[in-house]
Amino acid sequence: MCDETTGETSALLSHAAMQETTAKEPFLAVLRELAQAYHAFSAYSAAHVRQLGLTPAQFDVIATLGNTQGMPLSQLAQKT
Repeated sequence: MCDETTGETSALLSHAAMQETTAKEPFLAVLRELAQAYHAFSAYSAAHVRQLGLTPAQFDVIATLGNTQGMPLSQLAQKT
């Protein structure tokens, strides 16, 4: 229940929300850095794949086969 004259409940909720946000900030900062690193790597990788004249799907097949002796198409389909 909220004491309308003092706004005590809303102050408590506001404080709790602020504490939760503060607790999440280090996680969010790390998550933001990881997302930026992923996007940078993805852009670099996509440019490299285009320079090779391949589509991303073609490159995925080649990368999946790697140094293997080969594999059945059904297994390749599962891995790509």
